Amino acid sequence: MDKGIEALIADMKEAALRATPGPWRRTSTQFNGITHGPFSFTKEDVLGHFAEKCNAEFVSGCDPKNVLALIAALERAQRANAAQDTHINQQADRIESLESKNAGLGKSLASAHKHIAELEAAPNGMMQLSNELAEMKRKCVELTVWYGAMPESNGKTNWTAILHRNGECLSTGITIYRSEYPDRVRYEADRMSHMIGELTKEPDILAYDANKHSGYTASKEHL
Repeated sequence: MDKGIEALIADMKEAALRATPGPWRRTSTQFNGITHGPFSFTKEDVLGHFAEKCNAEFVSGCDPKNVLALIAALERAQRANAAQDTHINQQADRIESLESKNAGLGKSLASAHKHIAELEAAPNGMMQLSNELAEMKRKCVELTVWYGAMPESNGKTNWTAILHRNGECLSTGITIYRSEYPDRVRYEADRMSHMIGELTKEPDILAYDANKHSGYTASKEHL
């Protein structure tokens, strides 16, 4: 609180403690003043002698300027309290949100631990999966791609790519692609070779088909 307001409150409190206790009320008599004594009409005990020092000091201390200053200080304090309440509520909401997230993370962590425990408790299942992967790799190694020209019954020659097992007749394989454009067929053959693991680098079609009846445009690195 502002030091000026604190001093004002202290002065007004001290003056109030020295003054005649209330409640006070205004009355009209033949003189303008505040009296303290039996009032002739109502027989009430009325505060009197406006010049009495203690009462006069209190009344002067309660002038409108001081009262308005106290009211302004009270309003500022109320606004500050309201802002603090809002901040506290926001922090409470954030704490609740974090607690909810932590609970969700805890459940996920527990589920992960359970899954790890299941995997550790089932070595046979892991071994079976490893064997299946090894078998799939072995089968891929058994496959190869043949690429070459094959004559047609009409006398023309078409280029063909065939996927087949190593050591077996081409007729038992699967035709991947057939075209009169050899580079296009070679691209399809190399693409399949990459898929089965024979080639490590994936082929780029622009390195095969550029400007060779394919409709593709080669980049500068392939020209």
